Amino acid sequence: MKKRTVAMLVTLGALAALAGVYAYLRLKPAPAAPGLEEGAKRELSKLETEQVVKIVLSERPEGTLTLVKKDGAWVLEPANPVKLDESSVDDLVYSFTALFAERTIEEHPSDLAPYGLVPPRAVARAHLADGTVKTLRLGDETPTGNTYYLQVEGDPAVYSVWMNHGQHFHWKATDLRSKALLTSIKTEEISYYKARLRSGQTIEIIEKTPEETKQFQMGFGKYLMIKPYPSPRGVDGEKFDPLLQGPSSIDIGEFVDDSPTDLARYGLAKPWGELVVRDKAGTLHLLFGADRGSDRVCFKVAGERAVYAVDKYKLDFMNTKVFDIIDKFVFIPSIDDVDRLDITARGATHVFTLARTTKKASEANAPGATEAGAEDEVVTTYTGDGKDLNEDWFKKFYQSVIALYIEGEAPRAVPNAPVITIRYRLNKGDKRDVTVGLAPYDKIFYASFVDGVGGFALTKVQAEGMLAKMDTLLAGEEVTD
Repeated sequence: MKKRTVAMLVTLGALAALAGVYAYLRLKPAPAAPGLEEGAKRELSKLETEQVVKIVLSERPEGTLTLVKKDGAWVLEPANPVKLDESSVDDLVYSFTALFAERTIEEHPSDLAPYGLVPPRAVARAHLADGTVKTLRLGDETPTGNTYYLQVEGDPAVYSVWMNHGQHFHWKATDLRSKALLTSIKTEEISYYKARLRSGQTIEIIEKTPEETKQFQMGFGKYLMIKPYPSPRGVDGEKFDPLLQGPSSIDIGEFVDDSPTDLARYGLAKPWGELVVRDKAGTLHLLFGADRGSDRVCFKVAGERAVYAVDKYKLDFMNTKVFDIIDKFVFIPSIDDVDRLDITARGATHVFTLARTTKKASEANAPGATEAGAEDEVVTTYTGDGKDLNEDWFKKFYQSVIALYIEGEAPRAVPNAPVITIRYRLNKGDKRDVTVGLAPYDKIFYASFVDGVGGFALTKVQAEGMLAKMDTLLAGEEVTD
C-alpha cells in the first residue's frame, strides 16, 4: 500500500473519531444541578393560582403592565374597558405558578452582564394574597433561541427558562386582549344574512317559512335570496355554506386603533364591504375597509369606534359571485302541488290535468285495509288534451319540465315576448297561478321569465328536449329518461 494512501486512511479515521466525540458531547445530557437527581428540573416558582392577586411587568422596553384580580376576574390597571382573553391571562399567571429551570447556567456568577441581567430586560412580580411578592428578573435570549436567562430574587444563580415565559414577561396589553368579537353567531341558527360583497353587489337572504320549506317551489334549501334580483330566488345550500361559515372565522388579528380620528385612513369612511348576520340571540354587523399590508384587512364593528384588522384569507367568502349560490331551477313545484299544467309552444296550447280523488281506507278491498293505522289513499288521474295518460310516462315528462335550469345571468334585457310558456295551477302557496316564459335571447339561449320577471338565460336545447318529451307523451308513446 502506498504511503499516501495509508496517510489518507489515518486522517479519515481521526476525523471519524473526532466526529464521534463531538456527537457524544453534543447529545450527552447536561449534568444535574447540585442536589437534583439526573434529569430533574429545578423548581423556580411554585404557587397556587388562587394566591396570585396582582401581576406587574416593569423595567422593560414595553413599559409597565399591571393586572389585578377583582371579583375573581382579571382586569387592567389603570381601568381599561378592553376585554381580556382568559386563556392568555392564565398563561401569564402560569409563568409564576409553575416555573421550572431548563438548566442551571451558573450558581454564583461574578458578572451578570453577559446574561442581560444588568439591568434586567424585564422584571416580573406576582403579588400574593398574603402580601408577599414573587420577583423574577428576565435576561436575554440564550444562544439556542428557545430559552431565556432568568434570575429569581433572593437566589444568586442564573437559570435558563423556556421561551414562552420570556415572551410572557414582554407582553403588552394588546397581547392579552381577547381577539374574539363580542357578538358570536351560531351558524346553525342564522335566520338573516346580508353582505355587500367585493364585487359591489349586495345579497340579502332570509330563512324560509316552514310552509315555503315544504313546497320546494324556490328550491330545496332553507334560505331565500331577496336581493339583488328583482324576484326571490332559492339558495343552493351547499354553495351558500361557505358564506354561512365565514362570519364565525372572523376574529381580531390586530388591534389597529382604539380611538381613530379619521376613518378614511383605514378605508372605513366609505367601507367597501358590509356584513349583517342575525341568529336567535343577536346580530353581528361588521364593516370592511382598506388592506393593511398584504395579508390583512381593516374592519370595525358597526356603531363602535375601534378599528381592527382581520387576516385577509378569512374574508375569502366575501369574493363569492351571487349567481353561484342561487338555486338554478327556473321553477320547481312538487308534482303534488300541481292541479293543471298549460304549455304553449309552436302556436298551440296543450293542457295537462292532475285530478285527485281520495279512496277511504275502509273502502279498500285489500285484506286488513280496515285495520287500525290504515291510511286513506290519494288516486291521481293524469290527462293531456283530454286524454288519459300513463302515470309513469307523465311523471318523466314532468321531470323534464321542472328540470329546466338557468345557466347564467342575461347581460342585456330582452322583451318579455315568450315563444314558450308553462303555466302552473297550484293547490299550495301564496301564488297559485305561476307562468314561466321563454323568450328568444340569441341563437343559443332563451331568456327566462317567471311571472314577467327575467334576468336569466338557459340554452334552447333544454326547452327543445322538454317539448320532445311532451310530443312523445301526447302521441301515446313511452317517455324515457
